[in-house]
Amino acid sequence: MFLSSCKKEDVVAQLPVIKSLEVTFITSTTGVCGGQIISDGGASIVQRGMNWSDNIDSLKRGKSLGDYENYFDSKDTFIFSMAGLIPGKTYYVRSYVKNSIGVAYSNINTFTTQSNINENMIFNPNLTYGSVSDIDRNIYKTITIGTQTWMAENLRTKHYRNGIEISRYRINKYDSIYSKSYGLFYNSQTKGSIDFAPKGWHVPSTDDWNILIKYLIENSYNYDLTLSGNKVAKSLAARTEWAYDQAIGNVGNNILANNKSGFSALPCGSNYENWGLTSFGYNALWWTNDSRFCFIMAYNVGSISQIVDGSDKYFYNVRCIKD
Repeated sequence: MFLSSCKKEDVVAQLPVIKSLEVTFITSTTGVCGGQIISDGGASIVQRGMNWSDNIDSLKRGKSLGDYENYFDSKDTFIFSMAGLIPGKTYYVRSYVKNSIGVAYSNINTFTTQSNINENMIFNPNLTYGSVSDIDRNIYKTITIGTQTWMAENLRTKHYRNGIEISRYRINKYDSIYSKSYGLFYNSQTKGSIDFAPKGWHVPSTDDWNILIKYLIENSYNYDLTLSGNKVAKSLAARTEWAYDQAIGNVGNNILANNKSGFSALPCGSNYENWGLTSFGYNALWWTNDSRFCFIMAYNVGSISQIVDGSDKYFYNVRCIKD
């Protein structure tokens, strides 16, 4: 008597299958999209991501902006935040997923950003601002927070207080696009001059920043109104232009609750000597008067913190504080 058996054929891996999510949280400069992985194609997913462009042909050719992450978990749905978009412009976005066979793309979604940026979304309309001007006759809003008075805008002077022209600075390319100034980027050598800030003002020290943070914590500016822990970034960030984040308490979550202090921080990113503008819409960085240190805020963090950076190749913004 003979018994026969059928051998199961090995499963042949294929490209994965993905569809695009609806674009949500659309503002004048931001939006959120992502993808849903329908099938892994019989092979492990190694990467997932999203690309976007204001030109559909560029998107299809891979000449577009984007974000990605290596695939370390089992989630089948993911999102990414887009920032630094141009107001009133139509964009095209698609998600992708990669396994050992190759890359699969979703359908292409189309969306249009809101047409303008309301000044009341930058500054707090419920607070009273002062003003100060620099040698170039630029006028800045100022805000008093506790015992300190800060500029509520980034410095944009092109001259030292004594009239000598500043030789090293970078202009934010979005100034002309958005018809307003985000402030200039300065390197560590430039901002170290004693006459860099307007008369009666100075580039803040680490102590100045820490006094600000301590005051905010102790006076219920934490997002959850607690009096301990550094959770004050939302109270410093403007209510517009920050990329979206899902986590409660982070700058990019529920941005309409931002800017309780009136500090009005915009996510201007930074500028590097060889790369140009980076992280616009995602973070903000300001120099201290010590060339080793700066302070940073990011869309996906709830605190503002000090970091070490001694390179003169980086160009960051400057906020001045009154003497």
